[in-house]
Amino acid sequence: MLKESITPQDACDLLNEMLALDYECVYGLIAHRQRCNEAVAYHPTIQVQQYALDEYPKVGIVGILNGMFGIREDGMGAICYEEDQGKILRFKITTARK
Repeated sequence: MLKESITPQDACDLLNEMLALDYECVYGLIAHRQRCNEAVAYHPTIQVQQYALDEYPKVGIVGILNGMFGIREDGMGAICYEEDQGKILRFKITTARK
């Protein structure tokens, strides 16, 4: 059955479920950044990053998911993930910066 709508929490829940089922798969998807053109880089909601040593901007799956949900007033996306020493711990709703 298709869902008519999803929330950022729905996306986090599915990502966390998948993380528990196959960590390596999720890590690979999250760690991968694909080179993109300027049209994507300057999209109003897709989150793209250009690292200092990179010639081109790159986008990852979390940036695309955040593009679907939009951005907050502080410029952050709706979802993020916690990590410890490079290991993804969980996906969550982005909270205010401290």
